[in-house]
Amino acid sequence: MSDLPNDDIEYVEDMGLIRRFPSAEISNRIYREIIPRELTYSTQYMLTQQQAWYLTPQRRIDMPELLTAFQQFFRENSQSWIERFDYKEAGLQLLLQAFLQRIINGVGASTANTA
Repeated sequence: MSDLPNDDIEYVEDMGLIRRFPSAEISNRIYREIIPRELTYSTQYMLTQQQAWYLTPQRRIDMPELLTAFQQFFRENSQSWIERFDYKEAGLQLLLQAFLQRIINGVGASTANTA
């Protein structure tokens, strides 16, 4: 957080988005879900994956295929994406969350409805 302007830190703290003591953290469970999602929105938007490739014929998630696809994506893109994040220490987790968010939402629609 030392790279961030103090006014920015104070602003998000005053808004109740973060706590700084005893250590800096997102202030509540809802924000812990929303803030990383919003920080990775542009990455999520750029991840173009078709829903069908990661589903079995029974419309369930094909975990081996999904993990293989993420490993390949990570090998090919992680360095360039990590450089784009303002929060480099969280970049790896944000990249994974962005990748998985697109899968879980099926580009905006829950896959649970298709089972």
